[in-house]
Amino acid sequence: RVTAAIDAQRATFEALGCIVEDADPDLSGADESFKTWRAWRMEAARGETVRTKRDQVKSTVVWNVEEGEKLSGPDVGRAEKLRAQVFDRMRAFMERYEFIV
Repeated sequence: RVTAAIDAQRATFEALGCIVEDADPDLSGADESFKTWRAWRMEAARGETVRTKRDQVKSTVVWNVEEGEKLSGPDVGRAEKLRAQVFDRMRAFMERYEFIV
């Protein structure tokens, strides 16, 4: 649906003087990095609450806290390395493209 909506406006962007190209940044590793950081942060922020008031906490928060408890330093280090790689690839992508639509 998103692609169809954008394609329908391609001529409008071109009429405004935009050069419209089909391109997408390499976001590999972003999902793993995000999920690791989310679990780590949830455990840090909500771990105590889950441990003391588990029955009052939403199941997705409990799950994320439990995932965060399983993480090691190297896991978080890998997530940070992946995040930095995604950032660098996105920065390089944006050197070529001014806007993402």
